[in-house]
Amino acid sequence: MDMNIERLLPLIELIYDAALEPEKWRAFTDALRPLLRSRNCNFHSVDVSTNRLQFIHSTVPDIFLQLYLKKFHPNNPFFNLAGHRAHPGVILFSHELLPPGEFEKTSFHKYMRVIGLYHAMHLTVLREDNILSGLALARPKKGGTYSETEARPLQLLYPHLQRAFRIGRMLVQLQIERSLLNQTLDRLPQGIAVVNSFGHSLYFNQKAKQIFDSRDGLSLDHAGRLCTPYQTEENELFRIINSASQRPAKRTVDCGGVLQLDRPSGKRPLSLLIAPLNVEVSYLNFQQPAALIFISDPEQPMELVEQTLQRLYGLTPTEARVCTILVQGKNSVDVSVELGVSQNTAKTHIKRIYEKTSVNSQSELVQLLLNGPAALK
Repeated sequence: MDMNIERLLPLIELIYDAALEPEKWRAFTDALRPLLRSRNCNFHSVDVSTNRLQFIHSTVPDIFLQLYLKKFHPNNPFFNLAGHRAHPGVILFSHELLPPGEFEKTSFHKYMRVIGLYHAMHLTVLREDNILSGLALARPKKGGTYSETEARPLQLLYPHLQRAFRIGRMLVQLQIERSLLNQTLDRLPQGIAVVNSFGHSLYFNQKAKQIFDSRDGLSLDHAGRLCTPYQTEENELFRIINSASQRPAKRTVDCGGVLQLDRPSGKRPLSLLIAPLNVEVSYLNFQQPAALIFISDPEQPMELVEQTLQRLYGLTPTEARVCTILVQGKNSVDVSVELGVSQNTAKTHIKRIYEKTSVNSQSELVQLLLNGPAALK
C-alpha cells in the first residue's frame, strides 16, 4: 500500500483533536477504516489483572458490544493468546495468533460471523501498570488477512496515538480533580478567590461569586479584576495582594494581610484575609504567582445542616433549628419569636442543647458548631 505522510496528516490532526474532545474519535475511526480496508475499528482499555474491559469508542452497534462484554470477551482467543506479546507499539495479527482453521472451531467465531467480521489486527497503544489500551481493526473474511504493509500506517500513527491517549487521560484526571476541588470549596461558608498580582481573578467559589454579584463592597469589573467602591480601600487591597503574590524568593515576612471593606449598603464591612499561595498558577502558558483571598460576610446568615446536627449530637429537629438561630448571634428571645413558643420553652430547648453538646454557653456552642461538619453544606 502506497502510504505517504501527506495522507496521514489529516489523521494525525484528528488524533490530537480527539485527545481534547473524545467525541471526535468517531471522525478518526471513520477516516481510518477505509484507509485500511476495515469494517470495524475500536479503542479500548482493559485491566489485565481483572480482565475488565471498557470500550472508549467502537463502530460495532451497542447491542452487539454489550453482547460481547457479557458473553464473549472471556472467550476471545485473540485476546487470551496476545497476553505477554501486547507491548506498546506492537501490532498483532489474528491469523498469526490463531490459524483460521482453529479459529473457526471456537465459539467466538460464531459471534464474529454474526457481526460480519473475521480478520483482525491490534495495536497496543499504551500499557501502564495493569491497564492496557489499544486500537483494533477488523474486516470480513473476503477482505483477506492483514499484512505488514497494511500495518505500516498504524506504526506511523502509533506515537501520536500514544501521546493522545496520555493527554486524554491526563485531562480526564484534571477534570475529576477540578470537579472535586470545586465541590469541596463550594461547601465552605467563606468566599474563596485566587487572584494574580494585578488582582485579576483566576478562580472563585460560589460564595465569593454571590459576594461579587451583590456589588456591595467587593466585585469584579468587566475584565475580571477586583474592584471596590472606595479608592483608598482599593489601593490598600492591591498593596496587600501585591505583597502576597510574590515569588517565594521575594516575599517578606509580613506579606499578605487582613482588610475590612466598607459597603455602600451600610451593612457591616466585609472581612478579607489575603495570603500567599504557595503554588504558581499557569494562565495562558505563563507561570505566575498568586494570592489566596478568604472573604467573610458578617451579614450572611450561617446555615447549618440540621440533619447533621441531629445525627452528631442526638438533637431533635426543633433543637437543631434552635442551633441555626443561635449560631447567627441571636438569643432566647429570638428563638421564642421564630419558633412561636414561650421564652421558658425556648430556654428549655437551649438548656437541653447545652447538655447534649457538652457546652456551658452560647459562645462555646457557636464555636463548636462553626468548627464542625454541620457548617459544611
